[in-house]
Amino acid sequence: MQIEINSKYLKGDSLVRFKKVESKVRDCYEKSLRCSPINFSESEYLPKIYVIPFIRKVVLPDSEIFVFNEVLPDPHEEKYKAFFLSLPFLEVIESKFITANLAHELAHLIDFSVNPNRTKEIWIKNKGDARLAHQEVDQKASEYYRYFKEPVRTWLNELDKKSNKNRILDQILRSRAEIREFRGIYEFQQYLRSIT
Repeated sequence: MQIEINSKYLKGDSLVRFKKVESKVRDCYEKSLRCSPINFSESEYLPKIYVIPFIRKVVLPDSEIFVFNEVLPDPHEEKYKAFFLSLPFLEVIESKFITANLAHELAHLIDFSVNPNRTKEIWIKNKGDARLAHQEVDQKASEYYRYFKEPVRTWLNELDKKSNKNRILDQILRSRAEIREFRGIYEFQQYLRSIT
């Protein structure tokens, strides 16, 4: 299957910046797929990558969440999922952590295929608390790390360490990345539809 990296959400300078890292992103995706427990060449689809020019920030009553990358329905083929990767993350972070992050997103897909209602169940269980729901969804995805081949399995576990997460966030914030605030996934999806 062919890897599709879509830059339709990038314009001007952000598109030029993306072209500098596009081959790195493709290589990282290929490596995460090779180490995946699922053979995606036999699957019905391969998730597309959409690159967005900013970091998504979700503001909560007592804190905030910075979202660098995530799995969402493909805005052009809603029965499929796609990966939304932030350009600042791709520019600043070393390749092994980009590979690990793509593998983490693949782990979400595996979890969603095993339990399609997982996100809804977690949201209800956590009474709509976005931070707890986000943490639990990530925890469920991490349960699949052990099925990934090396070296990606090790990189996934390194990525999950709080010290590395803090370092990555610091690197991105120091890069003066564009940050856009959205109240939730629905508002973000509406935004994506509005600019296509």
